[in-house]
Amino acid sequence: DLIDYDKYSIKFRVECSKGTYIRVLGKDIAEKLGTVGYLSSLKRTKIGSYLIDESLTIESFQNQWKSTEI
Repeated sequence: DLIDYDKYSIKFRVECSKGTYIRVLGKDIAEKLGTVGYLSSLKRTKIGSYLIDESLTIESFQNQWKSTEI
């Protein structure tokens, strides 16, 4: 999905299977546009059934983990 773009950058969202190289996809898009490009950031929002919106902060994880110690 194309999220946003301007003269110097493109922001897009990709849902893909394992083995997909998003950095290469960014390079390929730049080539199709007749220019060069690179990824300035990459944010993984889902791995399998795990969603970033349901993830814990480091502090929360540590607190939960420490509270289960014997």
